[in-house]
Amino acid sequence: MILRLALLGGNAVLDDELRKVLADLPGVALLSPAHSADADILLAADSSLAAAGDLVRAERSRRSDARVLLVANAGSAAAPRKALECGAVGVVERPLEADAVRRALAAAGCFDSSLSARSADDEGHIALLGAGGGMGTTTCSVVLASGLDRAFVLDLALAMGDAAEVAGAGVVLPDALLRIACGPVTAPAELGAAFAAGGVCRVLPAPALPEQADLIDEHGVARVLDLAVASGLRAVVDCGARLGVETVPVLERATIVAIVASDDVRGVRGARRMALLLARLGLGGSGLGMVVTRARNPRAAQALAEQAGLPLLASVKADSRVSRAREQGLAPPRGTLAGLAGLAVAPVA
Repeated sequence: MILRLALLGGNAVLDDELRKVLADLPGVALLSPAHSADADILLAADSSLAAAGDLVRAERSRRSDARVLLVANAGSAAAPRKALECGAVGVVERPLEADAVRRALAAAGCFDSSLSARSADDEGHIALLGAGGGMGTTTCSVVLASGLDRAFVLDLALAMGDAAEVAGAGVVLPDALLRIACGPVTAPAELGAAFAAGGVCRVLPAPALPEQADLIDEHGVARVLDLAVASGLRAVVDCGARLGVETVPVLERATIVAIVASDDVRGVRGARRMALLLARLGLGGSGLGMVVTRARNPRAAQALAEQAGLPLLASVKADSRVSRAREQGLAPPRGTLAGLAGLAVAPVA
């Protein structure tokens, strides 16, 4: 099957560059701009990224299902974010190269989709579920992600998530999760462009408006996880204290599912309830365990986990520096919650 491609904007130099590249891609045919409506995918290029973004918007206003790749200069840090804003399905950089163009087309779902994702066997995602509100699930997620290589926090406490605030990261795109989960984006680069900036770790924040949470379902969250795998990233997912349809793909695919509970009666009751619900749904599997926060000592944490009928994955002592940092609008200081250090490789009984 021949993939039909057309160029929007650009100039004679880019047109010639594209034709030379396509000579090494026999499965792709270049249509004239006059027949762009018949193309399977489009390349949008102009004198600036802003102008190219306008081309994408104009095309998608005519055809809502149009797939458009944004053409940018090599190394452009702004290109992925511009693609996310205008509705492009990815970015291809100049000077154009056959292999790079093929991979951009594959990431956009045109062919060879296996090129855009790794095996699900090595995803390495970690899910944290709160046994109740105020037990430190978000703080644990942020601290854990800050200490893991190539990790980010996916904030699925959709109605009131504040992981970006806890991490001290500035939110650039308040509806980034909604755009990725429900919009036309399919290329891995757009995930990196959506992260909240700065702070102790990368965060894909929950939607700014609570009503947007109703638009994010299990398919959208699975899409985010797919993009993470394709980007070589692992998600530390703050699921909040609620099990919803959006958490199902996370719990199915996570290497570790940790129920976060405080060292008290409310914590153990909440952990039991959450563990029972997971068992009824067939979720969590062998990677299910418990993180005890504000633990008096390791022995007390172990006793609490035994009461809940769960393996103890980690225990963390109360640390006044965490609450003081939160009151000042700062990220948790490095070195806090040191008991989480081994969670990513914790053995599960």
